Amino acid sequence: MRPSLRSGTFLRLLALGLVSALACAAPVRAQFRSCFARPGRPFLLGFSFHVANTKDVDAWAERFGFGPLEPPTGDGSVRTLRLRQGLVWWSSQPSVSFEDLDTRIGTPVSYRRYAYPSDAPEPSDEPMVYDVPCPPNGALRPLRAIAVMDDNPRLVDAFTFRRAPDHQGPIQYAGNFKAPQVGALVHDARYESGDYRFIFPTDSTGLAARWLASAPPRWIGVAFEVADVAATERALAERGLATVRVHEQGGEAVWVLPEVTGGPLLEFVQTRDR
Repeated sequence: MRPSLRSGTFLRLLALGLVSALACAAPVRAQFRSCFARPGRPFLLGFSFHVANTKDVDAWAERFGFGPLEPPTGDGSVRTLRLRQGLVWWSSQPSVSFEDLDTRIGTPVSYRRYAYPSDAPEPSDEPMVYDVPCPPNGALRPLRAIAVMDDNPRLVDAFTFRRAPDHQGPIQYAGNFKAPQVGALVHDARYESGDYRFIFPTDSTGLAARWLASAPPRWIGVAFEVADVAATERALAERGLATVRVHEQGGEAVWVLPEVTGGPLLEFVQTRDR
């Protein structure tokens, strides 16, 4: 039996990229299916918010428009929300650093499909699609995890082409934009483990500088794709939530700042192809 998507064990296995191999061990007509090994491209499957405990998660998720979560299972240390594509977790399990950044706010969950049944189509390098309703905030899928930091040599190497992409650096630099609302310059890049956004403070009195001064460089939040950013903005306003409109390089976005959420930065982005 495959582990439940809601279990803490599954979340730990996801972080190790081990779950997909279980599919090949499923018996078919009392026989095991042969598999082809395949080094699939890693992608961002989702984001796990770190919480002290999960007893107040339902109220927080409802307040910020994520809607009802799946019921708790096991020891209740991990709660899950399935989006149309990808997943979001709230976990009280101990956090470990990811890509050399602190994870006290949350952890990107990178995933790679390593194997697939020989009689099945080659799997997609994207999160699977779920037949679930869209939550009130309009989140369709996690686009990229977000970090706040003041130095990133690997990103500089990618930007200046001083070093070819390798297993230690970004595969591709993906551009930047100014975010004067928080006093920062924002850079996007595709790492070996997924798509990420890096916020660099440029104003010593701005919000981003305060975020960085309050704790070590860290993963601070996640950007979600939405179909209609104006609808998301209205839905959040109806909940009495203050938002900030940001013109990103990839589209129009609404940000819910850590000062409002009590922890993570939430971005809701309507990409230009929508």
